Amino acid sequence: MKTNQYRSIRSDTAKGLTRRLPGAGSAPLPNFIVIGAMKAGTTSLYQYLKHHDQVFMPPIKELDFFVAESNWCRGVGWYRHRFRDAGEAPARGEASVAYTQYPAHAGVPE
Repeated sequence: MKTNQYRSIRSDTAKGLTRRLPGAGSAPLPNFIVIGAMKAGTTSLYQYLKHHDQVFMPPIKELDFFVAESNWCRGVGWYRHRFRDAGEAPARGEASVAYTQYPAHAGVPE
């Protein structure tokens, strides 16, 4: 996906063209993200964190929200909805290897 297509997705999301999810508006966003290379232990780290009593990790490991051609177009409401069950967990996070795969994915850090 080219940069100008990425900007198009971002502007559509900003205009509220993504669907609204019930209860997602008040759900907390994550306060950390595990970013790692493939085969570098991110699944193990995700599992360790998921079983810690003060950490919330969503049931799906790789949300890939910040990948333009994956879930970015679903909007922040969709992303927030993944953390609706976090409760009072002081640490809320997600893990994705796609966030390190520039230039294969648009929108990820260079």
